[in-house]
Amino acid sequence: MQHFGLVGESLVHSFSQSYFRQKFAENQLDADYQLLEIAHIEDFLPLLQTQSFRGLNVTIPYKTTIIPYLDSLSPEAARIGAVNTILIDSQGNRKGFNTDAWGLETSLLNWFGGADRPQGGLILGNGGASKAAEFVLEKPGIACDILARKPRAGQLLWEDFGVNHWGNYALVINCTPVGTYPHVQQRPALPDISDAHGMWAFDMVYNPSETCFLKTFAEAGARTRNGLEMLQLQAEAAWHIW
Repeated sequence: MQHFGLVGESLVHSFSQSYFRQKFAENQLDADYQLLEIAHIEDFLPLLQTQSFRGLNVTIPYKTTIIPYLDSLSPEAARIGAVNTILIDSQGNRKGFNTDAWGLETSLLNWFGGADRPQGGLILGNGGASKAAEFVLEKPGIACDILARKPRAGQLLWEDFGVNHWGNYALVINCTPVGTYPHVQQRPALPDISDAHGMWAFDMVYNPSETCFLKTFAEAGARTRNGLEMLQLQAEAAWHIW
């Protein structure tokens, strides 16, 4: 049997296990997919000793901190600085990939359709998912700012963001887990927006299907989309890598 799994901190509501187990069954493969919760990134290598894994997915909060534990990176993962998929060969060599970027880019293009690309993007959070979002927006030349509680150089401090800043952005992407089930009444602490007509609001959270973040923007007139399609697309890309 081939072993695969998802590495993260809190995985009880994960989409990945049922998705990949169904894929294995449909393709009549002798394989299994496990949820592998670890409390610290230092637990990653001991985890690998429990059995021989063929591939892994990586989620919050380890998409960046897992990189030193890998033997190589794909060019895209190296440029982004975050990994969400790992391929392990027969010699135990671990190569990191980033399929989040492809999933997000494809989902955004599907969503935009024939409309003009929004200019001026605001990315909420500065973790691994944020790095993929920044990479995606920079490809077509969409200028973007990153808003974070602990900003790095060139990023915006969350507490300094005011209602007057909304006019700078046509696209807002939530890359934080705030609002994920069961905390469905929560949303990123942002100033209220009264008129979001002409704006696009994307939430990487997919459960619930309409988060408080998306509902707030929809009520103000924005077009909204959750992260389910992105999640499915990045999983499909991981499947092809494995």
